[in-house]
Amino acid sequence: MSEKKFRVGLVVLTEIPSLGLVAVLQARGPFNLKKMAPESYPGICEITVFGNPVPDSENFFPELWQATTTLGENFTALIHEYLNEV
Repeated sequence: MSEKKFRVGLVVLTEIPSLGLVAVLQARGPFNLKKMAPESYPGICEITVFGNPVPDSENFFPELWQATTTLGENFTALIHEYLNEV
C-alpha cells in the first residue's frame, strides 16, 4: 500500500480593533512564476501559507516548509517562536 500524500496549511489570525478577529490571507496574482503560465483563479484569496511537510520530521507543521518565501523571514521567525511555545 502506498503512503498517503498530504499538504499542511496555516491560517494566521490577528485582531484589528475596528473589525475584530480576521484571517491573514494572500491574493493570487495574474501570473504563476513557478509554472510560467497564467494563474488559475487570479484574485482569489488563499490561506496564509500551505505546502508539503518536511520529510522525516516529528512536527506536524515542520519548519514551515516554503513559508519563508511566502511570508518573509521576520514573520516566519515569529511563527516559529509561537509554535515552540505551544
